[in-house]
Amino acid sequence: MVEALEQQRPLGKVLELACGTGWWTQYLALNAQEVTAVDAADEMLAFSRERVKRQNVAYVRADIFSWRPEQPYDFVFFAFWLSHVPHDRFGAFWRLVRDSLARNGRVFFIDELENAQARKFEQRIGADAVLRTLEDGRQFRAVKVFYEPGDLHVRLRHLGWELDVQAAGPNFYWGCGSPAVR
Repeated sequence: MVEALEQQRPLGKVLELACGTGWWTQYLALNAQEVTAVDAADEMLAFSRERVKRQNVAYVRADIFSWRPEQPYDFVFFAFWLSHVPHDRFGAFWRLVRDSLARNGRVFFIDELENAQARKFEQRIGADAVLRTLEDGRQFRAVKVFYEPGDLHVRLRHLGWELDVQAAGPNFYWGCGSPAVR
């Protein structure tokens, strides 16, 4: 997946949604003019700042569902976030992605496929929710929506996106492309 991201050449102004610990931010910052890394959790932003330590990265603490970009971006990236978008917010989330892109901008995303490994610590409790049990026995309810690449491709095409979505081995998938009409 790192190779697939590198082939997309995220240059210019890059937006990373749900940056988490900065694992992907470090790759985005290598060639981007600037990276805006957004996350709702102060702890995740602190992890990312500690990991990345680059002058071309700006951090924003915000709820992605209510945040709006202050500028257009050449490249929007998110990893392991789409599976945490509830069904009823799917369309609004993709409108945010579209609204974040500059003319001729592109999106690239990564997430996990549903399989035994992905379900190992989770019990499905609804159409878009799981009960996740940690090794110490604590349990948390979480949004978890799995997509198959072909189904996701069709769904996004109906929303006006031209995207290539494909599996990357048995556990993950990635997608890239842009809005069909500007």
